[in-house]
Amino acid sequence: GEIFSICVASALLDAVNPCAFNVLLVFLTLMVLNIGVRRKVLQSGLAFTVATFVVYYLMGLGLLNVIEGLQWIKYVLYGFALWIGSMEMINGLRGKEWSPIPAKWKDRVSRGLEMILSPLGALLIGGFVGVVLLPCTSGPYVVALSALCGVKGFMRYTILTIYNLIFVFPFIALTLLVAFGLRTSKLKKFKSKVGRVVEILTGGALVGLVIVSLIFGF
Repeated sequence: GEIFSICVASALLDAVNPCAFNVLLVFLTLMVLNIGVRRKVLQSGLAFTVATFVVYYLMGLGLLNVIEGLQWIKYVLYGFALWIGSMEMINGLRGKEWSPIPAKWKDRVSRGLEMILSPLGALLIGGFVGVVLLPCTSGPYVVALSALCGVKGFMRYTILTIYNLIFVFPFIALTLLVAFGLRTSKLKKFKSKVGRVVEILTGGALVGLVIVSLIFGF
């Protein structure tokens, strides 16, 4: 019911988060420029996606245990999600790019991408990115995990799996588009056109989700 709806809505918000999307786009661009073989691009993009899925899923399980063990921390995480949503809205309205990730971390990710251009490398960097980008992508995840505390057994893992499948779906779509000929430059132009609007909408939606979750007592 309400819990499933909150989780799906959160996953959809997370799926359009620009952080991990940007990293995959840069990685695929490097793959196309340096290798250009469709099979390699597909393998690397999908390896990146699988690694991100696994790491994000495992971190979700860990956070669930923390939230259940320390009920008060849920409200700290809600406060963090409200801050992220508010900053996204404010900076979107001001036309500025914003990220909670330190510039130093971004530089490390960029250097890692330039060094690793193989399916195995993509698997490693995908897992690394899942951890490093958590501060940027965790707003909607926190809301979903807090709601999931009210679900037990098999259903909990099923909903968490659905959440993460929705989260990585754009990665799969992007990999297929690039592998079958869509230029990454076109994707970058499209992102630059809609990025500001997306930030405002996702920031507002995240704030709304937190408020709804608090009203329903998740």
